[in-house]
Amino acid sequence: MTITGYRGGCAKSVAPSFRNISRQYFQKEARHDFVSEAIVFAMLIVISTVAVASGAQAAVQLCRAFGAL
Repeated sequence: MTITGYRGGCAKSVAPSFRNISRQYFQKEARHDFVSEAIVFAMLIVISTVAVASGAQAAVQLCRAFGAL
């Protein structure tokens, strides 16, 4: 029994290079991730600013309370 077209070599699968994988990632997925991460980052900045301002106001009130005693 013979198989026509058989050469007896190992099959070589062509794997995409790292550069092609990263290029595809930055063209498609990274843009969506960037937008969502930028929104989350902006929300964190706003929340942190509110927390710091509240802490500063509490510190001022504490200093005023100690000054009144």
